[in-house]
Amino acid sequence: MINITYLPANDPFHAVFRMFVLFPVPETTSCSYESARILDFYVCFPVLISEFKCPRPLVKLHNALKRKYIPNTYQVTPKPAVLFNRMRAAQTAAVGSLQSYGFIEPKAFREGTIFRTKRELPDRVSATVEEHRKEHAELIMFLGELKTYSAYGPNGLRARSELEEYRYDDV
Repeated sequence: MINITYLPANDPFHAVFRMFVLFPVPETTSCSYESARILDFYVCFPVLISEFKCPRPLVKLHNALKRKYIPNTYQVTPKPAVLFNRMRAAQTAAVGSLQSYGFIEPKAFREGTIFRTKRELPDRVSATVEEHRKEHAELIMFLGELKTYSAYGPNGLRARSELEEYRYDDV
């Protein structure tokens, strides 16, 4: 018997969609590529936000998200760090495509930063992105607040998410 399963985490096209969810329109804020990868992970797996060690100013919103995204006891997933590591190829392909099509600033990306250009999304894509953003408004607001945090160091997103090693970060 052959089983075919689809996992959005491994799909570069879905990763492009998730990046548009995180960066829908030109913003004045930028985000490091490493931070964007971690935030993308939580767009893909919002139920795992409960394992995130939240900064104190965002605890109230984090608790609301933990109540909203309840894990399914029948769904078996690998450890979050394994999932995150497997997503790297799709995320890299997605960001490369976004850069080549002019949705991400190439110079900023070479410096390790995601900065959205002024290029508009096609209408159908924009409508789908906005629908997803409205459906998951609290999560998007929480992740938007996390964009301001560094990815590195003991209080960075890598440490708080425990998705990657952080102890040897050059801070």
